[in-house]
Amino acid sequence: MVLALEDIGWGTAEHWMRMQAAYELARARLGKANADRQADLVQT
Repeated sequence: MVLALEDIGWGTAEHWMRMQAAYELARARLGKANADRQADLVQT
């Protein structure tokens, strides 16, 4: 998909891959924060 975007001139494949990686990292951090919050609730 990123190669297709690059082919039509919508940025570079590297740009799109960095955006995807940043998105996945943000989702993972959010998931961890939610899991930590749930664990805190269970302990109290």
